[in-house]
Amino acid sequence: LHRVDRRQRQMCIRDRYSAEGRVLYESIIPYPPGTPIACPGEVLSKSVILYVRDQLVAQHVVLGVDEEGRVKVESDCVLFKEI
Repeated sequence: LHRVDRRQRQMCIRDRYSAEGRVLYESIIPYPPGTPIACPGEVLSKSVILYVRDQLVAQHVVLGVDEEGRVKVESDCVLFKEI
């Protein structure tokens, strides 16, 4: 995992699919079970995005994802891609 210091970072809101490879600003927490699957400072991975999609299709609550499927990410960070 890549972690980034949040002290001097700005936030922007992106569609979860276009946020892949960007650094999260807020945790993503599906409920149930209520355990974070991604935390601030982590790079949003495709596997997390697909898990969130499945949770939303099942009509579960996912904290950190708005009604339009958007997430908060760092606005001035480097874009990371999985290799």
